[in-house]
Amino acid sequence: MISVLIPAYDAAMFIGECLESVRAQECVPIEIMVGVDGCQATLDAVIPLMAAYPELRVLAFPKNNGPYVVRNTLAQRCTGDFLIFFDADDLMLPGLITWTIGHTDKAVAIRYLFRTEYIHAIGRCREICGRQGANGVFGIRRDSFERLGGFHAWPCSADSEFHLRCVKEFGPPVVSPRALFVYRKHAGCLTVKKATNSQSLTRVRYRAMVRRQRADGNFKTAITPTFGKAVEVLR
Repeated sequence: MISVLIPAYDAAMFIGECLESVRAQECVPIEIMVGVDGCQATLDAVIPLMAAYPELRVLAFPKNNGPYVVRNTLAQRCTGDFLIFFDADDLMLPGLITWTIGHTDKAVAIRYLFRTEYIHAIGRCREICGRQGANGVFGIRRDSFERLGGFHAWPCSADSEFHLRCVKEFGPPVVSPRALFVYRKHAGCLTVKKATNSQSLTRVRYRAMVRRQRADGNFKTAITPTFGKAVEVLR
């Protein structure tokens, strides 16, 4: 079984489209888990959708923990043996899960190329077709994720640090040959918000930590994960 794990904070205006793009995939049965990270508006938006999505499970976190703690917690409580980490404001393109299923027996980790759409700049769009794929949206075997210990509880850049450990432990990931999801860039996403954008002191600090770790090369691949308290919303 594949579990699609989606942390959601201020995502009330995006979560419906995100879930619809997951359901539109042509694939075997999957589990979808949404972790609502201390945001009542997002919780109010996602609960009414549960009736239309029998495969959907919702975890409500009473306080904001940050996306990486939510991801760790969802991975701990899901049932799938292969995990796809996805973002609540993004959209899956046709074929993402089908392509993933074709590689789960061969790859420990999978990264996806993507197309960027700028929500507040109509008409701006670009497709990323490099060698690395996305940091924040990726697939990995559950046992491999647990072996690495998951993400650090950082405010940003913890996905970059995770991939550094993953490559050291298991080798390079498989990268999709084409864009398989839409990264929707807007004022509320981590890479744009003033507190965590590329010019912020926070991101500069954590990026420097990752660069030092990469340059040093002598680091442990496993960490002690941080989990958050959450209550599963009953149907």
